[in-house]
Amino acid sequence: MSHYIILGTFDRESATQLMTSDIDEGLAHAMADEAGGRVVDLWFTTAPYDLVMVLEAEDTQAALSFAVAFGTVANVSTTTMAAARPRDVLEPARRSHTRHEARSYHTRHEARG
Repeated sequence: MSHYIILGTFDRESATQLMTSDIDEGLAHAMADEAGGRVVDLWFTTAPYDLVMVLEAEDTQAALSFAVAFGTVANVSTTTMAAARPRDVLEPARRSHTRHEARSYHTRHEARG
């Protein structure tokens, strides 16, 4: 499963609706489940975004399906970003860096002649 950060901004209508009813977190969880994902956490935040959600999803299509559906039901404009834990990124990056750093050194060294 991949992780996605969803940033949300309320419009005036959705902010007004919050004064009379809460965001139904159960609905967000159910919608994520139907789209092939899981809401890990949900927070209200200060500007520039009103809402931050961490979503775990099977793939990008599932994450985007959830974001579109949630945004229309909750009247929230969303920005969705793929996210990864540092350990999941750094190890492959280090392997690639090590492999290509040696090749780059030899290429520069040979060019100097």
